[in-house]
Amino acid sequence: MRYKHGVDKAPTGKVHMLGAEVQGTCNCTIGPYSNPVLEVGDTVIAETQDAFEGKIRSEFDKPSKLLKVPFLNPQCGPIMVKGA
Repeated sequence: MRYKHGVDKAPTGKVHMLGAEVQGTCNCTIGPYSNPVLEVGDTVIAETQDAFEGKIRSEFDKPSKLLKVPFLNPQCGPIMVKGA
C-alpha cells in the first residue's frame, strides 16, 4: 500500500509513553554511551550503494569522466516516522 505525501491514511500503531517518571533515571548522552530505554516499531532494512554508485572500480577510473555532479551519494529514503 502506498501513501500520498502529506496524507495521513496509514494504519495507527500502539502508543508508547516515555518520560522521566516512567523511565526512572534520565540519560545525559545518546548513542553508544547509553542503552535504549524503549524499542518501538517495525524493523526497516535499507540497502544502500556506495557514494559513487559502484562506478569507481579502480585507481585508474576518472571520477570526472564517470560521475554526474551534483548527483552523487545516492541515499535510500526518506523514511517517515509518524509522530516524530
